[in-house]
This record gives sequence, C-alpha cells and structure tokens, in this order.
Amino acid sequence: MFNVCTIITPDYLHKALALLYSMTPFRAIRMHCLVSEEWRNLEDFEESMSVGDSQIIFYALDDIYDQQKLQELPRNNDRLRWASKSRFLIYLFETENISSLIYLDNDVCFFNDFRFLFDELQNHTLLLTPHWRPLDPQANEMQFSCNFRDGLYNAGFLGASEQSLEALNWWHQACLYKCEFDFQNGFYVDQRYLDAFPVYFKGVKIMNHLGCNVAQWNADFLERKDIDGEILINSKWPIVFVHFSPVTIENIENGNDGKLKPYLHKHISYIDRAKKEIQALTIGLKSI
Repeated sequence: MFNVCTIITPDYLHKALALLYSMTPFRAIRMHCLVSEEWRNLEDFEESMSVGDSQIIFYALDDIYDQQKLQELPRNNDRLRWASKSRFLIYLFETENISSLIYLDNDVCFFNDFRFLFDELQNHTLLLTPHWRPLDPQANEMQFSCNFRDGLYNAGFLGASEQSLEALNWWHQACLYKCEFDFQNGFYVDQRYLDAFPVYFKGVKIMNHLGCNVAQWNADFLERKDIDGEILINSKWPIVFVHFSPVTIENIENGNDGKLKPYLHKHISYIDRAKKEIQALTIGLKSI
C-alpha cells in the first residue's frame, strides 16, 4: 500500500476524499490527513475511513506538536498549514514505519498510474516538480517573473523518503522563522525554500515527467496536444496529475486551457461523489 498525505480544514474534507478517489483506480492508498482546525460538525467522525482497499487516517495538530510548540505556531490558519506541512511529514516518518511518502495539496487529481513516483523514492531522498513557467519574458512577462518571485518548484507536491529527515527538519525550522508573502525580501510562504533543496541536500530528484503537476502556471510552456484522443504534454507525456488550484480552474473555464476541460469534469465528479459520501455519513451520525 502506498502512503500519501495532505492537510485540510474540516470544510475541505470532500477535497481530500476526491483526491483519494482519483488515486484508488491505480493503487491502494493509505492517506494520512492532517486536520488543522477543530472538527466543528464533524467531531464525531472516526479516526479513519475506508474507501475500498484504501484508507484515510485523520490527525490533529496536537498529534504532531507538543503543547508548548502549539503555542509558538502562527495564528494565521493558512500560515499554520504551510508551516505544518514539513512537520507532518517528519511526524509520519518518525511514528508510522513509512519508508516513502508523497505530500499532495488537496486540490490535486490523478489521471494515470503514479507508481513511478514511489519507484524514484527508492533511489532519491526528495522529489520536486518545477512550475515549468516560461523562461522567455516576451512570452509571458508575469509568469517569467514568478520564476524568481514564487520559486522554481511547486509545494503542492513533494515526494520524500525516510532519508530526507535532515532536509525536512531544515524546511520546518525555516518555516517557523518566516512563512509569509514577503516578495521584497525573497520569501514566499513555505514554497520558496524548496529552491534550496537541490543545492544543499543530497539525493534530490527534479522530476522531468512533464505530466506531473499540470496547472495554469505551465500552460504557456507545456503544450497540451490531442493525439489520437489523448491529451499529451509536449506531444509525449501523458497527464499523471493536475493541480486544480483556483487559477487553474479559471484558466480552463475561460477557454485559455480548454484541452483540460474533460479532466476538470472528472475532478468535479470526484468532488460531487465525496460531498454525497460526507452528507450520508453526517446524516448517519445524527441518527445514532
């Protein structure tokens, strides 16, 4: 069984389930899900849920931090999640007997087998996916500048092996030092720190499979081409996963990235299925 993790607030549980649904057609998954706020109306959920042969396990902040450290964390909920990503990975390696693990933002959706990512972690400490923004300022000046403002790598995906603890601990300490939008001084929450990984830590793999982390920010650099009914990136790479951030969805819906429209529809179907599942669970809990 392959281990992945994500972080949600309770109102985004449907996104975590949708992500899991998109992965289970290819592999059995154990999803570790950190909930960064109180359960609110979901407080009666069990600590885990089964989805076919796969499983989602829930964790709270006080599972991964002691009480003293909890008091030192950022009060802003977004910054709290970003700063806790590295800590959650460390905690899972230290407590769950895991040799390799992939972190995913909960708005990611899979469309092809991803086993090769875990195969890469047998020989590498970390996996990074570049944003693949254009390098020509004339092609898209804004996206060109984002290479050097937001960072070269996207923090919505990170592969890690148990040999990555030194890098993960550094990342966590850096996020505790500063995890905010401070473009003038070169900081972009937890993401800009990823630029240091291939330079300062051994065994880092920069993924060259261009079908990983397809999104709005690489629409100008990674051509989506219909070949015999399948959308390939740069006429070669099948789409493995799409990062359906709000700007990605907007770019598809307004026609600027129209070839991804069937992928968005599939993602929405997973979201709708997850919402129905959660509604059925909450109704069942209220009737007990």
